[in-house]
Amino acid sequence: MYGRRCVQFCSDATRFLAVEAERVKDIAEQVNRSADEQSTAAGGIAQSMEQIASDVRTIRDRLERQLTKAEQIANASKTTLSIAQKNSSIADDFNRELETLFASANAFEEAVARFRV
Repeated sequence: MYGRRCVQFCSDATRFLAVEAERVKDIAEQVNRSADEQSTAAGGIAQSMEQIASDVRTIRDRLERQLTKAEQIANASKTTLSIAQKNSSIADDFNRELETLFASANAFEEAVARFRV
């Protein structure tokens, strides 16, 4: 009787261990699938980060070019302003000289008028 109970107990224990072993195997497979998914996701994230870094470099390069162009425009504007100021000064000098010329012409006409008969 004890032998039979012992065999039955061993048989039940073996079945129980087989069920538990199957559950452990299922859990291990789930862990492997999760690890694969995480690895795939990490690869995608890494690829996305590389693309973002590339885009940031492109933006930085474009901004540097725009800054260079803005500096060139600012320098051209300064040059244009300087030329405009010189032209204004020349125009002012020219106007003063014209006024002097007109004054001289008027004085000359007055002097000539005195000699007219």
